[in-house]
Amino acid sequence: MARLSVSVLAACLALAACGGGGTQLTTLHRNALADSVRDFLDQYVETVNRDDFSAILPFYADDEDFHWADGGRIAYPSYQSLVTAFDSLSGVIFDMQFMVDEPKVIPLRPGLATLTATYRQTLVDTAGQEVRWAGAFSAVVAHRDDGWKFLTGHASSTRNPQ
Repeated sequence: MARLSVSVLAACLALAACGGGGTQLTTLHRNALADSVRDFLDQYVETVNRDDFSAILPFYADDEDFHWADGGRIAYPSYQSLVTAFDSLSGVIFDMQFMVDEPKVIPLRPGLATLTATYRQTLVDTAGQEVRWAGAFSAVVAHRDDGWKFLTGHASSTRNPQ
């Protein structure tokens, strides 16, 4: 048991030593990265509210690292699983309203940040049925050649908020 604890401690210290690297961000750089991620989030919300699932997909990282947890499970273990889910909804959902409050961005290093916010969402299907929920999400966003992308994330929500 003591040997395992020493091994774990040594591994943690090694990771901490490696993680510090030379990527200290200045306050100016941190603020610029946070502003850029908030702009990305604003564009995402605007795009979601246009009711076009195919226009939303480019906000997610199309690579092997993408995954998203929701409802107590890994709902989208890959980018392709997200594409499949969006394809299945595109003829069913008539209207989407998505609002985000209190976004918090923490730049981790150049091109990588965490994003956390509360949200409210309403979906209306083609039959007029409305579903509402609210919650919070957290995500890691990574900057790629074509802009910021959701790399991984998690949403937690309750249905039919007041």
